Amino acid sequence: MPAPAPDPAPLPGLTVSTADDASDFVISVDGEIDIATVAVLESAVRRALASPARQIVLDLTACQFIDSTGIGTLLRLNRRLARDIARDLLILPGPAHVQRVFEVCGLVDVLPFPEEPAPRG
Repeated sequence: MPAPAPDPAPLPGLTVSTADDASDFVISVDGEIDIATVAVLESAVRRALASPARQIVLDLTACQFIDSTGIGTLLRLNRRLARDIARDLLILPGPAHVQRVFEVCGLVDVLPFPEEPAPRG
């Protein structure tokens, strides 16, 4: 997987890095996804959708917070890619307190998280 490149205009509280090759477009989130910062994530999602990558990987391992606007963005991306037979979405789980939001909302089985989450230290 290629090394992530930082987004050119990060906002305080959120940095989004992207990396892409012929097979994967990786979006790595570091910080808080909320109403004030979600536009940065949405910009990276638009670039991912415009790429020829077969799989879009959203890495939430460094995400510290997500609100309903962030959840909505992920649901829209999932819905769009569910209709696209040529591409897949994979969401790498965030820390326990972030992943808990997805559990409380009943989205762990709706969004494409890996079947076996990575071990947490």
